[in-house]
Amino acid sequence: KGLKLRSQFSARLMGMWGLEMTERQNMANKEASNNNTLTETGNWNLSWQWTNTATYTTKIQEDHNINVVIGTEAIKRGIGRYMQGTRIGYIFENDPNTWTLSNGSSSNIGNSSRYQNLVTMFGLFGRADYNYKGKYLATFTIRRDASSKFGSKNRWGNFPSVSLGWRMSDESFMSSTKKWLDDFKLRAGYGTTGNSNIGSYNYAFQYATGDYYMYPITGSDSETSQGYSLSNLGDADAKWETTKMFNVGFDFSMFSNKFTGSVEYFSRRSSDMLYYKPVAGSLGYTQIPMNVGSLTNSGFEFDLNYSIFNTKELSWDVNLNATFIKNKINELHPDLNGKLIDGSTIYEEGESMYRMLLPEWAGVDPDNGDALWYYNAEDENGNVTREKTNDYTLAQQTSNRIVTDDLLPTVYGGFGTTIKAYGFDFSIQASYQLGGTIYDSGYAYLMHAGYSSDAGINWHKDIRNAWTTPGQITDVPRLNSLSKNGQYTNRTSTRFLTSSDYLSLNNVTIGYTLPSSIVRKLGLTKLRVYFAGDNLALLSARKGLDPRQGYISATAATYSAIRTLSGGVSIAF
Repeated sequence: KGLKLRSQFSARLMGMWGLEMTERQNMANKEASNNNTLTETGNWNLSWQWTNTATYTTKIQEDHNINVVIGTEAIKRGIGRYMQGTRIGYIFENDPNTWTLSNGSSSNIGNSSRYQNLVTMFGLFGRADYNYKGKYLATFTIRRDASSKFGSKNRWGNFPSVSLGWRMSDESFMSSTKKWLDDFKLRAGYGTTGNSNIGSYNYAFQYATGDYYMYPITGSDSETSQGYSLSNLGDADAKWETTKMFNVGFDFSMFSNKFTGSVEYFSRRSSDMLYYKPVAGSLGYTQIPMNVGSLTNSGFEFDLNYSIFNTKELSWDVNLNATFIKNKINELHPDLNGKLIDGSTIYEEGESMYRMLLPEWAGVDPDNGDALWYYNAEDENGNVTREKTNDYTLAQQTSNRIVTDDLLPTVYGGFGTTIKAYGFDFSIQASYQLGGTIYDSGYAYLMHAGYSSDAGINWHKDIRNAWTTPGQITDVPRLNSLSKNGQYTNRTSTRFLTSSDYLSLNNVTIGYTLPSSIVRKLGLTKLRVYFAGDNLALLSARKGLDPRQGYISATAATYSAIRTLSGGVSIAF
């Protein structure tokens, strides 16, 4: 009695087919070019997951409630094939049936691959819940997981957790608060979770051991130039990334449930972080997957809900939530000597991971319209000063770049309200972010100087402020399609850092529910007509900038959430 057994198996077979055309025209006579290309891609893969659980629920003397779950989980992802072909020399017509590889005139280019068991995982797990009269609560869990990405000595990871709750409002010493405090619960938790999310292949860390081989074939059309190359190098000692989480907080309800909410402090420390360490390409590969260190995310979050009034015909509720968070790198792999520079990102012990290492923008030379950056100059006495240069190659040297402040926002969250009156209902939900900085790569992309390689790329309207005459003061360099300096105008620098503050109108819903007296005559129990809009507006530091894409950079190449307008009728019988 009280025992339930469950077995669930799911599988996914996914096939994808893609067709990409590139049509080039001679800008002088508008004739089609023989360089028109067609690329056709096919891919299919199979994945499956099998989960088995046993659940036991019982009561002891009506006051002690116990629920226990144990189970297993097996996952296999990635059994399939990939093929791609490209041909050149097309005259594209409106009939899509002519867009096939066989209709190309020359240059057959193709590749294919087959893969099996990219990732295999197996886990054992258990959970035990206990509560006494709903007043004292405890949950204990443990997972033991194995991943094929790790070597045999580090394949398994153990991840326990515990959470405790105490409903103080049910205690006798809290009886004097019953007039205004409906419910008050203290809670705390500590636990660990594992992460193996790096790479896509089995034994991703074992290439160096010689037990497993993963060498792609490379070469040209000549058979004599074909051969093998090392695609990556691994670390046989790599192990699970582990996150230790601690939280403490309270939930409350006051004034006959008019005011409810929760407040929590949290700390999440990730250790043995998985990361691709960049290495010199002269080694034959450019990165190594490894455990690089640990970091901590900590902060406060709260969620508040208030019912301004609530009657049979009229109600008005408001809600607000906010999260304040700080990030800190605790340690890095000893080989990194406390610092890791990966392109324009810098990771340093004791600092936030959300910082960039960038050339410092120095504005525009009013004499000739050149873009300027700062570099470190040393005088005859050895004193270092920051001087301006139009040589971007000099400015982007690591020793001349500067480290930004923490880009992470101070607070983010959401708010909303719901009003119901005489059958009508109206709700609005919004989200916000304050106090951060972001690199606007989409804006940078549109602020090029017209250099030959940028042909065909649109401009941002701010390009109208470009320098044109000596003595002009502006922050947009001159347009130059010929000079090599023109290609550096919109290169990565502090010029394109901007505020990541935003206000997003996520949803507005308006509806009307017909009176029950009318609905019953129609043989129904409920009839509601509604109209809704999602992702209606986004206010940010610059039109087109969507700071929701990430904490470091935002790009025009990624679409923002799609604005959707919808309406419908909800009927219940």
